[in-house]
Amino acid sequence: MNWFLFVIISILASAVAGLLQKALMRKQAVNPIAFAAGFQITVSLFVGVILLFKGFRLPDLGPIGLNLLLMPILYSLGNISKFKSLKKIEISELTIIYQSSTLVTVIIAISFLGESFHLLQILGLALVIAAIILVTLKNHIKFSLSSGEIWAFVAAASFGAAFANDVYILRTFDLWTYTFLAFLIPGILSLPFLGKEIRSLRHLVDGENRFRFLLSAIIYAVAVLTVYYAYQIGRNAAQIASITPTYSILIVILAAIFLKERDRLPRKLFAASLAVIGVMLLK
Repeated sequence: MNWFLFVIISILASAVAGLLQKALMRKQAVNPIAFAAGFQITVSLFVGVILLFKGFRLPDLGPIGLNLLLMPILYSLGNISKFKSLKKIEISELTIIYQSSTLVTVIIAISFLGESFHLLQILGLALVIAAIILVTLKNHIKFSLSSGEIWAFVAAASFGAAFANDVYILRTFDLWTYTFLAFLIPGILSLPFLGKEIRSLRHLVDGENRFRFLLSAIIYAVAVLTVYYAYQIGRNAAQIASITPTYSILIVILAAIFLKERDRLPRKLFAASLAVIGVMLLK
């Protein structure tokens, strides 16, 4: 099967999983921290099925010890922030703000991984910033951030740093083993943040929530696995990375259709388009 088809499947699966997550976050009883913990652990179990065939392999952990300590912190913070944001703002807005994660990755890559920064990347940076300003600008033309938008930026920064950290770790770490651990350990680490709200985990499997929750985890696992298969087939990370940002435009359209997120729709579509172009240039 062609690598491009796997990328398309991954983008569609990510979008559908995102819509299901937002639908669940609209329910008052669903705790975002409980969702973050339960979601990561559940996805890790589906990825773990692959390990039954691939085998669990660990490299020499000494040289990457600090990076491995950072991984669960960044991912647990990123997922908790993401679902706290999703509880408060539209998924279309969150998705556009999330593109700023690329800026964090670029800064870390330049500062610590020895990568260079070119003129086109500066233009891409400007477009992503313009997209974020456009989508967070309120109708009365006053720039102010809601708590949901702040959580979205925290999530973007955490995931951006996590991705740069992953790039270093995956130089020596088995891909499937690391993916399993990168979901399981942050999920477990998120549980203590629930405190007395630990019982709220049961709401993830109450009634119709059970189907949506499990389906979102399965579909997201499909999204992760298919994009990795695309890379294994094509060995063209640059091309794959230039296609996946189109998720932003897709989620704005699907959220307008299925979640009725139609406020400032033309502006969000324009901002999403700017963000996609900007991220492509940054890659």
